[in-house]
Amino acid sequence: MSEPDTHWFHCGSCDRLFSGPVDFSENRECPHCGANPSPTPDAAPPVKDAKAGVQIFNIASKPLIDGRRSRRLRTAHKVLFAWLVLMAAILSVVHLIKKDGDKQPAAAERTRSGRELRTNPAQQALDQVLPQCRELLVRFLNARSVEQRLSLVLPHPQIRERMERHYEQNEPLNVQIDSLKFKAGTVVQLPEGDCILTQWETSFGALFDAAFRQVEGEWRLDWNHFVRYSELSWAVFIAGSGEESVAEFRLHARLRMGVEGDPANGIGVVLSSPMRRQMDQVGLGQPMMGLSLNSPDGRLLEQAFKLEERNVAILGSSLRDANPDAMIRVRVKVQRIGGEEGASYRILKVLACHWYDSSATGME
Repeated sequence: MSEPDTHWFHCGSCDRLFSGPVDFSENRECPHCGANPSPTPDAAPPVKDAKAGVQIFNIASKPLIDGRRSRRLRTAHKVLFAWLVLMAAILSVVHLIKKDGDKQPAAAERTRSGRELRTNPAQQALDQVLPQCRELLVRFLNARSVEQRLSLVLPHPQIRERMERHYEQNEPLNVQIDSLKFKAGTVVQLPEGDCILTQWETSFGALFDAAFRQVEGEWRLDWNHFVRYSELSWAVFIAGSGEESVAEFRLHARLRMGVEGDPANGIGVVLSSPMRRQMDQVGLGQPMMGLSLNSPDGRLLEQAFKLEERNVAILGSSLRDANPDAMIRVRVKVQRIGGEEGASYRILKVLACHWYDSSATGME
């Protein structure tokens, strides 16, 4: 026989709990106080069974995909945080560099200001006369006769004769005036007076320069410089077709390697004709016999090439001549020497390391 089920009851008299079988008779007693455990009308309701009325709910687990999404979010947050730290570091470095740059010595600012003050007068002079030079150049390019050109160029004892002979053998430079564009300019100091050197370019790629000097209050074009005037055609002279064996030329020069027959302490060059429309291109070249560096001509060439190597303009100019690479401009007197094995050529005199109509050598 099984034992009866026991339950917990609350005594309404002593307010204590006791266990026992279910018994709702009127004579039942509380084992603690001996009174009937049934509550009086004013007593609190009996304690309910803890299991009574309890409903069981199953809480479903979150899908696995939610866990993966959570990990991705945490990874994204870490990447964002690292990026923010990196940007903050970069901004800090930039700030420090800028702060350090703002603390440059005042002496550097004074030096820069002084340099600008020194160059301003030359720049102001260039800005003032440039419109006049442009107008003069346009008039010269539009001229159709020697007579029209003579009043626009620097005077010279042989200028008419030179111009007539030149234009008999060469067509005038044909330039689209409307496309003429000013590229650069500077003031060049010559013994005869300040010279305005300008560089021009057209939309078709023609590149040339023009120099201007003032004569009796009027600006004139340096025609000898403009056409690179030479007494003879360089190609004809090199070919040996001309009657003259000595002539003066405006040419480009570059250094050459030493060869047999050069002086022990010498310098050798190759002379080339300039291109009419493209100053930075090389024309017909011819090697010259070597010159001793102990001679005035050899030393003059050596100094000019040293300036070219250091990218320094001649005659105190702030604008270098537009020449082919590693070349300089020269005005030279050249001799052609005939022989059984062919002609050879030598420089009799280096008149100048430029093309201006001036007595300056360029290396003063």
